[in-house]
Amino acid sequence: VGLTGGGLAQVVDQPFEHFPSSRAPRMLPTGGSSFVSSTCGPSGGRVMRLADGADKELWKGADCVRAMQWVGDDLLMGVNDDVLWASTQTSLGGALGSQVLAISDDGGWVGTTDGLFALEQGHWRREGGVLGPVAALARGEDGVLWVGSGNGLHRRDGATWTRWGPEEGMASTPIRAVWPHEDGAWAGSYGSGLFHVGPAGVTSLTTANGLSENIASAIIADDQGYLWMLGNRGVSRVAVSELESFAEGALDGVRCRLFRAGEGDGGTQPAGALVDGHVFMPTVDGMVAFDVAS
Repeated sequence: VGLTGGGLAQVVDQPFEHFPSSRAPRMLPTGGSSFVSSTCGPSGGRVMRLADGADKELWKGADCVRAMQWVGDDLLMGVNDDVLWASTQTSLGGALGSQVLAISDDGGWVGTTDGLFALEQGHWRREGGVLGPVAALARGEDGVLWVGSGNGLHRRDGATWTRWGPEEGMASTPIRAVWPHEDGAWAGSYGSGLFHVGPAGVTSLTTANGLSENIASAIIADDQGYLWMLGNRGVSRVAVSELESFAEGALDGVRCRLFRAGEGDGGTQPAGALVDGHVFMPTVDGMVAFDVAS
């Protein structure tokens, strides 16, 4: 297609599938090809588990479930300011007073719009120094907890906390996604691009270095060596090897491909999933799926 003053544009088939749905679609892997799906509409929310072609309704109510975490053989759901067990509909630790955004893999930590809370003896305790919104909780292979918050990136190793904020070169905008990797982590921000924290300190990566946009509300690693990021312009993909080389100073930038799949719907966990060789990302118009092998 010839554009007035804009050169040529090629019309191609987009390599993704779009599944229109009500707002706030979410998917959570539960092992193999099974997953939990959460949707929300005018009449309320619904949570389903899909495994081996069998659909099972886990929850249905007047409120929306935007945060989910599979713990043991049960599902924890963030429903407004409470965390409920799907099987019994009982509260994990009582009302938190602010919207639940993320739940840790063991259910012991919860991120909300107002901060970070720890479960102690059946009740929630606010963790000082971690400001809301807390939209990302990720556990590294070494058991270290990483927290993306409104005042930077936090790392909890045992009882020791470490924080990277603007003073250390981190964004002043909220951290929405964290991907622990080797001896550090990559953090996605809402407006300041990607950051890498490692032994050498903090490295910043923005559109000036090749990113498609400076918003990364979700980070999903596939099995083909790529990171997928959810943004306001769509979904983008970058090679992990290029990210590593950039963080080491061996590259001045990265090559990032943007898929214009619609505006992303991030800000809570999960905001993306890798299920059976497909990357799923939520948008304001429904779910999009990419076959990573193709």
